[in-house]
Amino acid sequence: MPLEVKHIYFTVSELRKALVNFSVLKKQYFEIEDVQKTIIDKADSVTFSLLVDKALEFKNDKLTYSHAEVAASLFAFCMYLKSHCHVAV
Repeated sequence: MPLEVKHIYFTVSELRKALVNFSVLKKQYFEIEDVQKTIIDKADSVTFSLLVDKALEFKNDKLTYSHAEVAASLFAFCMYLKSHCHVAV
């Protein structure tokens, strides 16, 4: 049986946009301009963190997302793009 594997790659900018939009669901409000750095931690389980402006007063000036939260945010980002972008194939 044939098997097809596809890889989808996202830029750091796209990842940041997806996580900023996802954060609204967690009642964490900030703008993309507030993100100073993206950290990917591949320790026990992969986590993603956004270092944000100190004025926002998040714990340790950082927001951390689990692998599942990142996946959910990227799926939502793709669905948003599909519904708002009309690309001829």
